[in-house]
Amino acid sequence: MVLHKFTAATVLLALSSTSANSEIDLVEFADELTSTLYGEGNDCTSSLGVSMAFSLVYPTSTGDSEAQMQQVLRYPPGNDNKNVLLWDDSAKAVDTAYDGVCQNQNEDECFLADPTVEIANSVWVDGNLTLNADYETLVGEYLQRTDFSAETAGDQVNAWIEANTNGLIDSVVPVGPLEYLLLAINSIYLKASWMNQFNEDFTSEDVFYNSPKRVSTETTSHFMHQVDNFPYSHDALPGYQMIQMPFAGGPEDSDGLSMIFVLPKSETDAVSTSKGVLQALPQLRRTQVALALPKYKFESTYSDTLMTSLKNMGMVAPFAGGLCISPATECDDFVDLVIQKTVIDVNEKGVEAAAVTLVAIAMSMPPPQAVPFVADHAFDFYIYDSSQDLILFEGRVASPKIPEGSTAILQAAHADENFWMDTFGMEMLPIETASGTVIFKYFWPNSICLRFDLSHSNPRMPPRIDSATTSEPFDPITVSDQITTDGPVIDTDADEEEEESVADSNENTETQVHESNPSSATVAPVAQMAALVGMVSLLLGL
Repeated sequence: MVLHKFTAATVLLALSSTSANSEIDLVEFADELTSTLYGEGNDCTSSLGVSMAFSLVYPTSTGDSEAQMQQVLRYPPGNDNKNVLLWDDSAKAVDTAYDGVCQNQNEDECFLADPTVEIANSVWVDGNLTLNADYETLVGEYLQRTDFSAETAGDQVNAWIEANTNGLIDSVVPVGPLEYLLLAINSIYLKASWMNQFNEDFTSEDVFYNSPKRVSTETTSHFMHQVDNFPYSHDALPGYQMIQMPFAGGPEDSDGLSMIFVLPKSETDAVSTSKGVLQALPQLRRTQVALALPKYKFESTYSDTLMTSLKNMGMVAPFAGGLCISPATECDDFVDLVIQKTVIDVNEKGVEAAAVTLVAIAMSMPPPQAVPFVADHAFDFYIYDSSQDLILFEGRVASPKIPEGSTAILQAAHADENFWMDTFGMEMLPIETASGTVIFKYFWPNSICLRFDLSHSNPRMPPRIDSATTSEPFDPITVSDQITTDGPVIDTDADEEEEESVADSNENTETQVHESNPSSATVAPVAQMAALVGMVSLLLGL
């Protein structure tokens, strides 16, 4: 793992030798991000790319979103830093310093070139979207307008990505229309030749072990070999051997680009960090080293794991809202997707690597809604043939025991207030029926009030029930209902005072009924109470 982590440090060293933004603590951000993101296999990331991509949308952040982005990404505090693109000057300086000029050319073939580092940004928006004026001015140089609803929208974005990574990464977004408000994209491309290149004649196949004990084989690899003088130490970084391999060319006023490899000397749970490596660099001394290094080339993609890592680091609010992309969206836009793709190729001649980081912004929309049909109490069923208008089977389920061999994977209960939202992203609608209107939400709070309206013209119809979501007074009769996982249970153990209260309420109800519905003036209190008892029985499961 440590072999691949410091490909990102290659670019970090390049920035440190030019005009890097010293106010951004990129090293601390990189160490925290990789500690939460990396697994046991191969990993290659560009924390710089993540920081640069988010810097393209940071000027739109407000409130908690702004505070959390500033804290987690280690951006410098202060509103003045939101009026600029934080990495802009550094990115342009690196582009200028490492332009890939050929130093040794024979006719059309270049034998040795300066390193190439190309950093590009783009901000993609739908052609019809009006951006906030200040933000549009700030990102105007990188603004790309296209029709997000067109079938070619995804192809256009991917073509930009492929062109800016020299073809190493050819796509990040799916083909077809883009269902986002804005895409902020950063790309970093690097190609560099070793100052001391490996002779291909000395490349052999050998064993790569899964631990420093060299007992258990992980795989076989092709190893490059050479003996030469390199900056090296086996004690500058406690527990590790450390070697720095410089790349050829670069600015004359700096040491230029290099790649650092960190190798554990023994079994350890400690993980090397960018901060520790950079602090150990001055202690390296030129030493004759017999070097065996495996060739490797692999791709990495981080999306859900990257977003989870950022949230675990404390950047939660931007994924819920607080971004002001357009005047029409009222600062409620949010980060809907973060994805980074990387490719790295280490061989006898040098290194080629690319990283693309995309931050997709969406407009806040109310969650989709659905009417609940939760068959968690006795119900009837019918099997129906529409062609002959026949019911083939009918029945009733009063106690559905768990079938033999059935499994329940989902660890959630209907009584959970956010069951449908967390599981399906759905918000529950009230239920309404035309006759004897029944309106309620399935997921009640800890206690609700039900209104039994006995003002029906037909005493044989069940009373109407309205949920406590209404702001109207609950008259003439109010019942408190404590909710359990088994659904509503109405307390029927009323004491004498409650009975007297209900009786008084019934008298008031009769008066109100007579005033509001003359046709029901003949309905007797006994019939009203019978209807009430019937409704309570219905709620208790018949």
